[in-house]
Amino acid sequence: MASRNLPNPPTELVGEIDSVFERAAAWINHNGTLVAITIGAVLLLGLALGIVTSLRERSAQKAQAEVAGVFSAYLTAMGASPGAAEAPEPANPELGRQTRAEYATKLLAAASAHEGTAAAAEGRLQAAALLEKNGEAQSAFDARKQAAENAPRGTAVRALALARFAVELESKGELKAAAAALEEASEIDSPGQALMLADAARVLADLGERERAVALYRRAEELGVDAIPAHVKARMQALLAGAE
Repeated sequence: MASRNLPNPPTELVGEIDSVFERAAAWINHNGTLVAITIGAVLLLGLALGIVTSLRERSAQKAQAEVAGVFSAYLTAMGASPGAAEAPEPANPELGRQTRAEYATKLLAAASAHEGTAAAAEGRLQAAALLEKNGEAQSAFDARKQAAENAPRGTAVRALALARFAVELESKGELKAAAAALEEASEIDSPGQALMLADAARVLADLGERERAVALYRRAEELGVDAIPAHVKARMQALLAGAE
């Protein structure tokens, strides 16, 4: 009786495994069509996913090329030297204004044509800078808002767009919205993450949310205290000193 409670000896275990494979083989033999359909469906799904990924990559590359081309044409129209990243101001101020207005429109159109891409967000940020220089504050605000809302999630360009939009919100006195945008930006792994954490901490401190502000500032210090601007350090150090 005691032997019934003992584990199966190795030979019996091997036999059971063989039996399972034999039953599986028999089932496949009797259901060959179904198995073929299933395998085909899996292969087609893999192929479809590969095609979708390839198309997305091509779309992103096309969007980047189009937006970069528009901005390059703007630099040329403004008389910038080859390879320059910024446009000089032409001797005729009106010509500069008209050129900025023209290419801001083209950049926004390119962004709309490639909605949801990093290039679209970059194009809108570039357009916003041109519009702002032309004194069109509301149009620049709207472009930065769209860039922040539609940039691909988890990307460095989204972090940048959110941070730039937060500056606009703060300038309008919308501190809660600015803090929310900065907090979202600070959760994205990007070159400016420490700065965004520190800026979010500063705005939260201004809102009186000391504990959250301190927590974010400590994280910013851990990532790189050298990236934190002096005025933000001074504000947060004063807050920390007052709590001691």
